Amino acid sequence: MATKKLTMHHFFGNPYYRGKHVVLVAGKSFTAKTGDGAAKILRDVRIKYPHAIPEIAYIPQKGMLTLKYLFTILLTILGLLHG
Repeated sequence: MATKKLTMHHFFGNPYYRGKHVVLVAGKSFTAKTGDGAAKILRDVRIKYPHAIPEIAYIPQKGMLTLKYLFTILLTILGLLHG
C-alpha cells in the first residue's frame, strides 16, 4: 500500500493544528506553540536534514488571521536564512 505524501494542505484542514506552527521537512512534521519554538525546530532540521527545504506555516485559530502572525513568521524565516 502506498503512503500518502504530507502537504501543508493536510495541516490547514485539520482542527488539531489550529493555533500551532507547523514545520514540514523530508516527509516529517513538527509542531510548536510559539514562534520561538518553531525557530528552534527550524535550526534543528537544518542540521538533521541539510539538503531538504523545510516548509513552515502558522495555522491560525478559527477566524483569526492577523498580519502580526504573518510578520512574525516572516521575520523568523529571514533571521534563519541570514543567521
